Amino acid sequence: MAMLYQKIPPAAYYLLSLLPVATACMALKTIVTCANQTWEANVIPASLKFPPISLFGIVDPPKTIYFYGLGIITPALFLVSILPISSYMMDQVETEQKDEAWKASWTSAVAFVGLSIHGLVP
Repeated sequence: MAMLYQKIPPAAYYLLSLLPVATACMALKTIVTCANQTWEANVIPASLKFPPISLFGIVDPPKTIYFYGLGIITPALFLVSILPISSYMMDQVETEQKDEAWKASWTSAVAFVGLSIHGLVP
């Protein structure tokens, strides 16, 4: 994995820099869309302003949006971006900090796999 970032053309870094932003936007759009549809369907009372996000994925049509948005697309965007980011980080960090950098990389990947499971089975 080391030196992967050096094999990527410099112009591609602009696109890679947009992946974390796209990931956050996708997650936010999914949550807001599902929340609005869930409240409009009166599944959750309007007085409940901050319910758990998983309640937005329990009925259709928000269930389908939730499934694809938080279960497939958001984790996939993150997992695509983690390889070059981790590669760059591992090459730039001091030798004593490589273990911590590696832990940060794989635990964030595990967290997004967990998000995917949560999105697929709310």
